[in-house]
Amino acid sequence: VKDNHAAGVAWGSKPSSPTHADPMAMAPPKPPGKGLPPPPPPPPPPPPPTSAPAASSPGGASGDGASALFAEIRAKGDNITKGLRHVEDKDKVYKQKREGGPVSFDALEEKKQELERKRREEAAAKQKAKAAPVFELQGFKKWHIANQVDAELTIAEPAMHHTIFITACDKLVLHVKGKINSLTVVNSTGVAVQLESVVSSIEVTKCKKIDVGVKRALPSAMLDDSHSVNLYLTDAEASRESKLVTCMCSTVNVNLPNAKDESELIEVPLPEQFVTKISRREKGTGWCAVTTPAQV
Repeated sequence: VKDNHAAGVAWGSKPSSPTHADPMAMAPPKPPGKGLPPPPPPPPPPPPPTSAPAASSPGGASGDGASALFAEIRAKGDNITKGLRHVEDKDKVYKQKREGGPVSFDALEEKKQELERKRREEAAAKQKAKAAPVFELQGFKKWHIANQVDAELTIAEPAMHHTIFITACDKLVLHVKGKINSLTVVNSTGVAVQLESVVSSIEVTKCKKIDVGVKRALPSAMLDDSHSVNLYLTDAEASRESKLVTCMCSTVNVNLPNAKDESELIEVPLPEQFVTKISRREKGTGWCAVTTPAQV
C-alpha cells in the first residue's frame, strides 16, 4: 500500500462504488519471482459418462401379458363361456329368500323355561327318592311327618298340646283320634287329614289338593298360596265360630251341614274375585277402600 498509494487510499466518488477499495485488486500483478517455479498445469477433464442402459418400459412385460390375454379372448369368440361352471338357482344368493327385521327369541325362551322346569322336577323327584320318610313325635309336643308317599298313618292318642307338622308329602292320609293344638301342612300334594277337634288353628301353605275334615271345633284356618283346598266342618254349631283367611289361593271350598238335614253337606266356594271402591269415611275426613266379593 505504501508503494502504490503513497498519498493514501483514494475513496470512490460515486455512490455505487465501494467505500473501501480492495488493495489486492487495485495492485498490478507482480512479476513472477526468479526463485519460484511456475504453477502446474490444470488437471485433465473427467472422462465422459458412459451411457446407462435403457430402462425397460413400465408396462413392458405386463403390457405383453394383457395383449396376449385379450388376443385369446377375441380368438375364442362366443365359445369363451363353455368352460364356466353352471350355478344352480338354489346356490344363487340373490334368489334366496332372506327375511329381515327383528329376530324373535320367544321360542328359545319357552324352550329354556321348559328345560328348567324339567330339571327342577327331576331334582325334586331325586330329592324325594333319597329322603327317608319321617313319622315321629319330637320333644313330646310336635308330630313331624315328612316325605310320605302313598301312605296312610294314624295318631291314636294325641295330647291337646300336640302340634302336627306335615311337609313334602304326596298322597298321604292321616287319621287323628283326638283333640290337638294345631295342624300345619307345607309343600305337599294330595294330603287328606281327618281331625276330631282343633284348639288353635290349621295352616296350609304352598299345597295342592288338600282335604281337611274337622268333626267339632275349628277356631281359624289360614290358607296361603294353595290351590284346590276343601274344608269339611261337620259340626253346625261350632262351624259358625270358624274364621277363614285366604291369600293367593284358588278353588277353596268349605263344606257345611245342611240346615234341614245335618247329615248332608253343602259346598260353599270362597270368592276369588273382589271389587274395591274408594269412598269417604263416615267420621272425619279422608278416604278409605271398601272391598266386597264379586257376585258371579
